[in-house]
Amino acid sequence: LMPKGPGQPAGIVDTIAPLTFSRRVSWGLCALAAAASVVISTIGSTAYISHSWHIVSRRLHFPASREVVAMSAGPKDPKPVFGSDDVLFGSIERNQRATGRPFGDFLDAGTGSHSLRWMASLLLHHSDPGDDLHVSKFTAVTADEKMRRNVLSEAEGLGIDGRGEVVIGDWAVEDGEGRLCAGEKYDTILADYLVGAIDGFAPYFQDRIFPRLASHLKPGGRMYVVGLNPIPDRVNGDAEVFCRVTKLRDACILLAGHRCYREFPPDWIERHLRQAGLEIVETSKFPIMYSQSTIVRQLNVARSKLGLFPSRGLANEMSKQIDALEKESKQATDRSPTGRLKLGFDYVITAEMPVTVEEDNSS
Repeated sequence: LMPKGPGQPAGIVDTIAPLTFSRRVSWGLCALAAAASVVISTIGSTAYISHSWHIVSRRLHFPASREVVAMSAGPKDPKPVFGSDDVLFGSIERNQRATGRPFGDFLDAGTGSHSLRWMASLLLHHSDPGDDLHVSKFTAVTADEKMRRNVLSEAEGLGIDGRGEVVIGDWAVEDGEGRLCAGEKYDTILADYLVGAIDGFAPYFQDRIFPRLASHLKPGGRMYVVGLNPIPDRVNGDAEVFCRVTKLRDACILLAGHRCYREFPPDWIERHLRQAGLEIVETSKFPIMYSQSTIVRQLNVARSKLGLFPSRGLANEMSKQIDALEKESKQATDRSPTGRLKLGFDYVITAEMPVTVEEDNSS
């Protein structure tokens, strides 16, 4: 299904084929953990955040679609990710081509390993300024020094060091010297699973993130928001087991004294994008198919928290529940003809900053 062109009414696109794995189930960074805003380094794309890195407030969902890349090419041998490899980034590329304009000055507002590798594919394979997917310069927002080291290693391995800058800071700091990207404007802004991560780093800031980002978007520029629709409390059928897995995982995170992510549905995102002065161009949804290995990774997140529980007895009993759910999920995926459980969807929302009559005439 082709995206709508400029000037056409906003639409919702449901992909024909399910997304085999969720990219959300997750990437490793939110830009909201640091207190200051300083330019760390000039490198060629977004910051690398290892999937195995874990902030105390991070839920760490491992998306299997991204894990394939991480397993086949670690930080010492990273490979670019193309839109043809990833349906979500592929959707963004198609929507951008429909504008007839390049990505231009690009801000990755909450960067991660996967978006770095995607940006590498744009920088290395769309170097012609007339190409619709050309990135003229790139700014990536990351969280701390450990991330910066991973970024430098990843960028060097991809051969894109020297092509952009990495900024460390907190979007919740809206005034003063700590304000991220002060005075900067971009043609394209990517919020790749950023909104869901905010609760772990800057609780209750979700309603302000889009006005904050929109202040950095040029007239006619586009914002691409990637997210995961919240997993329901319960469903009918075998996929119900994954609902219970997410509840158990989050219970373990909370009992360990950490914070969970909080996902938001696409209608919430659309509503707040409009409130920020943006126009919705298109919303695309991509159904998710969970494999047994993906489910086990969620359970392993729960297991990783047991040592932080307030009592050993509670940890032992929770461990039994985790083991029981792993066995039950294996039975459920074995019953599925595809070996996977279909539940929920990822989404990509394309929004655009309107061009006023005055701005149009001046251009």
